[in-house]
Amino acid sequence: MISFNYLNETFPGDTELIDQVIDIYLSEYPTFIAQFKTSVMKGDYKEMKELAHKWQYTAKVLGLNGLYSDLKLLGEYNKLVPFEMDQITARVAYLVEENYIELLAYKAAS
Repeated sequence: MISFNYLNETFPGDTELIDQVIDIYLSEYPTFIAQFKTSVMKGDYKEMKELAHKWQYTAKVLGLNGLYSDLKLLGEYNKLVPFEMDQITARVAYLVEENYIELLAYKAAS
């Protein structure tokens, strides 16, 4: 679940800027998820690591602590066994999509 605490603390009362951050997530989601799923299917750990690194800040800003932790773990993929990689990549794909849907609902309601 998305928490706007970080955004509200960083940009108090600036709903326009908060909306811009959300718009960035929404606009970058299709490319990220396509590239992420492709890298998972190909077993391209280097690309997964790069994508995870790029998306970490977004997860942190939106208060997505679980996703943030998983993205950090993907950055250290060489320390993970295949079973852990499978679990983490599936969780990341699920959470990113779930957050996308939640943000679309938030934008529609505002």
